[in-house]
Amino acid sequence: MSSLIHPITLLLIIFVGYGFKRTRIFGENDYRVLQRVVFNLTLPAAIIVSFLNNPHDLSMRGSRCSASSAA
Repeated sequence: MSSLIHPITLLLIIFVGYGFKRTRIFGENDYRVLQRVVFNLTLPAAIIVSFLNNPHDLSMRGSRCSASSAA
């Protein structure tokens, strides 16, 4: 069921945005405000949440790979 919720949510967001455009709820320059919110707030927050929620392989921590040491 969860595998269906994510695509349906994404499609719902797209259709809501399209509906806002068709009904002219947003003005000509409102996309700039939304763009700034997405790039400056939502995207960094999504990256931080992704790092917090996903498990990380700690065996790679501290290991370094250098092209000069391989030659």
